[in-house]
Amino acid sequence: MLAAGIGCCSFLLVGPTYDIQDALERGLISVEFTSNGKSSKECVTMTTRNLSGKTFYLTVEPGYILHTVDPDAQDILITRPENILVKANSSTLENLYGFCSQSTNSTPSEDSKFARGEYASEPLRELAAYLSKNQVDPNLEQDAVWTVSSGHPVASIYEEDDPHSEDLKGFCADLMGVEMPWYNVEYGDVLDAPFIDEPLVLSGEMVYWVNTVGYADLVVLDPDGEVLVTFFEHTIRKPGATYTQRFTFEATNMKRGDYHFSLVLEGQVVEDQVITL
Repeated sequence: MLAAGIGCCSFLLVGPTYDIQDALERGLISVEFTSNGKSSKECVTMTTRNLSGKTFYLTVEPGYILHTVDPDAQDILITRPENILVKANSSTLENLYGFCSQSTNSTPSEDSKFARGEYASEPLRELAAYLSKNQVDPNLEQDAVWTVSSGHPVASIYEEDDPHSEDLKGFCADLMGVEMPWYNVEYGDVLDAPFIDEPLVLSGEMVYWVNTVGYADLVVLDPDGEVLVTFFEHTIRKPGATYTQRFTFEATNMKRGDYHFSLVLEGQVVEDQVITL
């Protein structure tokens, strides 16, 4: 009974909860952010010193962004919340979970410092909040962050074996105010390194239908207008049906530009869907 009473009193004496920005502005803490030599997942160590003489909880919400001292190194967007007990007159170490928000900058070196932190703009905060509630593959998280922070195509948010790909892609398309892409562009492993703009795989599903019966061809034209692939020729297509053409291309040597997926019915182009690579 006595032990239980002491434990209860200790809990009651912890005190209030402060957001990190509020605590800094009140002068309750000092903080130092140190790189773990990575730019994804648990990549930053936060050292917090309690200056108040009182014990309290400190929160770091998703959407907090850390700016590196080195302007050529990557800033980090925090995508998982932290709730840290900061004891009176002591220092606390905590790893923060986040991802690079500057795709072409270098990975922060181990033990390098971050100059300051602040909450990011609203789109990044909305994305970080979504990621904190929907645990997805880290490569997907990085793809999504770069889509919002660095203007990468929404189509790059893709992991073949992750069932959350389409939901995350749809969320980011809505957030960016663009149409949901009907194709995917894979760039391989994007963690802990600057982004390399070299597409590896192009895949997707072209969905189409026709208004009149007839014989059709389905071809892909490259950026020069040359036929890259012929899916089928002189194949009957009828109204009232929905057709799906699935495709996967090795994209390593594909030219940059617009690829036209053209459905030609009885000599007339009746459907033209475009992929920009």
